[in-house]
Amino acid sequence: MGTFPNAEYYAMKSASSMNLDIIGVDPNDYMSSYARDSAHRAGLFSSSSSSISLHNVHGVAESLPFDTGSVDAVIGTLTLCTVVNQTQALLEIQRVLKPHTGRYLFYEHVLSDDDNNT
Repeated sequence: MGTFPNAEYYAMKSASSMNLDIIGVDPNDYMSSYARDSAHRAGLFSSSSSSISLHNVHGVAESLPFDTGSVDAVIGTLTLCTVVNQTQALLEIQRVLKPHTGRYLFYEHVLSDDDNNT
Protein backbone atom coordinates (compact mmCIF):
# COMPACT_ATOMS: atom_id res chain seq x y z
CA MET A 1 0.00 0.00 0.00
CA GLY A 2 2.80 2.38 0.83
CA THR A 3 1.64 5.98 0.64
CA PHE A 4 -1.32 4.95 -1.60
CA PRO A 5 -0.19 6.92 -4.66
CA ASN A 6 -3.05 5.43 -6.70
CA ALA A 7 -5.76 6.94 -4.49
CA GLU A 8 -6.85 9.38 -7.17
CA TYR A 9 -7.77 6.50 -9.50
CA TYR A 10 -9.89 4.85 -6.85
CA ALA A 11 -11.57 8.21 -6.24
CA MET A 12 -12.38 8.57 -9.95
CA LYS A 13 -13.94 5.10 -9.97
CA SER A 14 -15.85 5.72 -6.74
CA ALA A 15 -17.65 8.71 -8.26
CA SER A 16 -20.24 6.19 -9.40
CA SER A 17 -22.48 4.62 -6.79
CA MET A 18 -20.47 1.75 -5.34
CA ASN A 19 -19.29 0.07 -2.19
CA LEU A 20 -15.57 -0.42 -1.99
CA ASP A 21 -13.53 -1.96 0.80
CA ILE A 22 -9.84 -1.25 0.21
CA ILE A 23 -7.40 -3.24 2.32
CA GLY A 24 -3.77 -2.29 1.95
CA VAL A 25 -1.02 -4.69 2.94
CA ASP A 26 2.26 -3.22 4.08
CA PRO A 27 5.12 -4.49 6.26
CA ASN A 28 5.63 -0.92 7.54
CA ASP A 29 2.78 -0.04 9.90
CA TYR A 30 3.78 3.64 9.86
CA MET A 31 2.67 3.99 6.23
CA SER A 32 -0.99 3.78 7.22
CA SER A 33 -1.34 7.47 8.06
CA TYR A 34 0.30 8.47 4.77
CA ALA A 35 -2.07 6.21 2.85
CA ARG A 36 -5.09 7.71 4.61
CA ASP A 37 -3.80 11.25 3.90
CA SER A 38 -3.48 10.39 0.20
CA ALA A 39 -7.02 9.03 0.18
CA HIS A 40 -8.38 12.21 1.74
CA ARG A 41 -6.43 14.47 -0.65
CA ALA A 42 -7.77 12.48 -3.60
CA GLY A 43 -11.34 12.93 -2.35
CA LEU A 44 -11.88 9.22 -1.92
CA PHE A 45 -14.24 9.69 1.01
CA SER A 46 -16.14 12.71 -0.32
CA SER A 47 -18.75 11.00 -2.51
CA SER A 48 -22.14 10.73 -0.83
CA SER A 49 -23.33 8.08 -3.31
CA SER A 50 -20.66 5.55 -2.45
CA SER A 51 -19.43 3.73 0.61
CA ILE A 52 -15.64 3.54 0.75
CA SER A 53 -13.54 2.06 3.52
CA LEU A 54 -9.77 1.97 3.78
CA HIS A 55 -7.86 -0.34 6.10
CA ASN A 56 -4.18 -1.15 6.34
CA VAL A 57 -3.01 -4.49 7.63
CA HIS A 58 0.49 -5.61 8.49
CA GLY A 59 1.82 -8.18 6.07
CA VAL A 60 4.00 -9.12 3.14
CA ALA A 61 3.11 -10.37 -0.32
CA GLU A 62 4.59 -13.82 0.32
CA SER A 63 2.15 -14.46 3.19
CA LEU A 64 -1.05 -12.48 2.68
CA PRO A 65 -3.27 -12.20 5.77
CA PHE A 66 -6.48 -13.29 4.01
CA ASP A 67 -8.44 -16.52 3.80
CA THR A 68 -8.17 -18.68 0.72
CA GLY A 69 -10.57 -17.59 -2.02
CA SER A 70 -11.79 -14.52 -0.13
CA VAL A 71 -10.58 -11.57 -2.22
CA ASP A 72 -12.32 -10.03 -5.24
CA ALA A 73 -9.23 -8.30 -6.61
CA VAL A 74 -5.56 -7.80 -5.87
CA ILE A 75 -4.03 -4.64 -7.29
CA GLY A 76 -0.28 -4.24 -7.36
CA THR A 77 1.60 -1.25 -8.69
CA LEU A 78 5.38 -1.27 -8.90
CA THR A 79 5.65 -3.59 -5.91
CA LEU A 80 7.23 -6.84 -7.08
CA CYS A 81 10.68 -5.23 -7.14
CA THR A 82 10.51 -5.01 -3.33
CA VAL A 83 9.31 -8.59 -2.83
CA VAL A 84 11.95 -11.10 -1.73
CA ASN A 85 10.27 -14.17 -3.26
CA GLN A 86 8.20 -13.14 -6.28
CA THR A 87 7.08 -16.70 -7.06
CA GLN A 88 5.69 -17.13 -3.54
CA ALA A 89 3.98 -13.73 -3.75
CA LEU A 90 2.23 -14.70 -7.00
CA LEU A 91 1.15 -18.03 -5.49
CA GLU A 92 -0.28 -16.14 -2.51
CA ILE A 93 -2.19 -13.80 -4.78
CA GLN A 94 -3.64 -16.79 -6.61
CA ARG A 95 -4.54 -18.41 -3.28
CA VAL A 96 -6.50 -15.48 -1.87
CA LEU A 97 -8.40 -14.58 -5.04
CA LYS A 98 -11.93 -15.87 -5.43
CA PRO A 99 -11.96 -18.80 -7.86
CA HIS A 100 -13.13 -17.93 -11.40
CA THR A 101 -14.08 -14.33 -10.56
CA GLY A 102 -11.05 -12.95 -8.71
CA ARG A 103 -8.81 -10.59 -10.66
CA TYR A 104 -5.15 -9.68 -10.36
CA LEU A 105 -4.45 -6.24 -11.80
CA PHE A 106 -0.85 -5.15 -11.89
CA TYR A 107 1.52 -2.62 -13.33
CA GLU A 108 5.15 -3.58 -12.85
CA HIS A 109 8.62 -2.70 -14.07
CA VAL A 110 10.47 -5.90 -13.20
CA LEU A 111 12.20 -7.82 -16.02
CA SER A 112 12.46 -11.57 -16.01
CA ASP A 113 15.87 -13.18 -15.57
CA ASP A 114 15.71 -14.56 -19.11
CA ASP A 115 14.34 -11.50 -20.91
CA ASN A 116 16.25 -11.16 -24.17
CA ASN A 117 14.88 -7.67 -24.92
CA THR A 118 17.09 -5.73 -22.52
